[in-house]
Amino acid sequence: MQFGGGGADASGIEPEDEMPLPAALSDTELSAGELVDVITHCASITSAASYRLLTAASLLHEERELDYHLRRTELRDGQASSEDELHRRAADAAAGIDPYAEFGPDGFDQATTELGAALMIPAAQARDLIRTGDVLRYRLMLTGNTLACGRIDQRRFTIAMKRTDYVSD
Repeated sequence: MQFGGGGADASGIEPEDEMPLPAALSDTELSAGELVDVITHCASITSAASYRLLTAASLLHEERELDYHLRRTELRDGQASSEDELHRRAADAAAGIDPYAEFGPDGFDQATTELGAALMIPAAQARDLIRTGDVLRYRLMLTGNTLACGRIDQRRFTIAMKRTDYVSD
């Protein structure tokens, strides 16, 4: 049956054989062992989704950083053509001249804004997701794979991340 209650599709032709949806098995009819299986399956799916979200947040940050640097290099290549220009740039940097005025927000700020808007979360939480995604991709890859496989959850990954923040490679 089509949405709206009518049996005909947009072309006005009646569907011949519609596949009925299988009746969902109620959780109240499951045994305790089956309920434990459902719980562990849902937890592993949630962990895998967390891994994907964190990876996507990190990739978004990387993409926005590349766009930002491309915008900056279109106007300047970073090389001073003379000694006077080098001194002027050094004086500008010492004076605290803000690159936002000329180039707008950097890639991290752009990614934070986009992620926060997409997930309807505050900027601080979006920044944490991006940083956690960066750690997942670059510093704790094996632990990240454990998250992707559903063996740990995002909270445990975050604990591992914070406990290894000051450990040198």
